[in-house]
Amino acid sequence: MEMLVLALVLTACTILAFSQKPRTFARVPRTPRPPPAPTWTAEVSREGVVERTVELQGPVVKIGSDAGAHLRLEATGVQRFHAVLELEGASATLVDLGTNEGTALNGERVHRAAVKSGDRITVGPLALTLGQRS
Repeated sequence: MEMLVLALVLTACTILAFSQKPRTFARVPRTPRPPPAPTWTAEVSREGVVERTVELQGPVVKIGSDAGAHLRLEATGVQRFHAVLELEGASATLVDLGTNEGTALNGERVHRAAVKSGDRITVGPLALTLGQRS
């Protein structure tokens, strides 16, 4: 008898559980992710001949002949720490670090200037052509 009552109670509970409306939860809207920041590149050339292409990493890229420079350029006229590129997503800024030789952007000597993809930076005898990849 006890088994029969227990079986009836379990059957009733099962019927109630499956006959109820399923619970719904409020949907939280997803925040759209911003598109990934483009990757900056520099094509290093000497006298018009491309030596290498480098992917620029980080918010600040130190350019110079020192082993601690992120973009190391070994050539006469390149200071240990010659210039800095400040990268912020799709925009970038070139900063000359007060060198004797100076830094040129598209043929014009600059101390600080905004740069864009396709710009040409001259450091000593070397040219850096900037590019962006998505």
